[in-house]
Amino acid sequence: MTLLLASVAIAMPASADEASASLKILSGASMAADWYGDGAVTMRKQLCVASSTGRYSLDVTMPGALFGKTPGDSAIEVRFADAAGFAQSRSVSGPSQIVFSGTSVSGAEDCLSGTLASIEIYVPATTLMSQPAGNYFDQISLAVRPL
Repeated sequence: MTLLLASVAIAMPASADEASASLKILSGASMAADWYGDGAVTMRKQLCVASSTGRYSLDVTMPGALFGKTPGDSAIEVRFADAAGFAQSRSVSGPSQIVFSGTSVSGAEDCLSGTLASIEIYVPATTLMSQPAGNYFDQISLAVRPL
């Protein structure tokens, strides 16, 4: 199972008075997992998310290939934690757009302050066992907006 994360670039503000936000996927954009018939699969990626306002909205778009041949019968969980450690999760069972909100820390714009957020895809064993054997690939798009 392979996931490719794609971040959507946010245009810089036309003036210093306009709010802006930025997103960087750390350590490459792909997440891969092998499953050998037992247990759940968790794929996690570290992110740097910054906002000039200190708050942001993260839009996660999932086309749905991870759901295999029987969408609606399969559920996965998308988990997000921001710089403050505030964790949120959403369970989805088909193509979805999920919105999380978060806070960024001061000085995070350069991503030198360490990992500032994380996104995790959790696929339970019951979902994995309900799908036909095969290779699954999906691209998840991430976009950030200042709040």
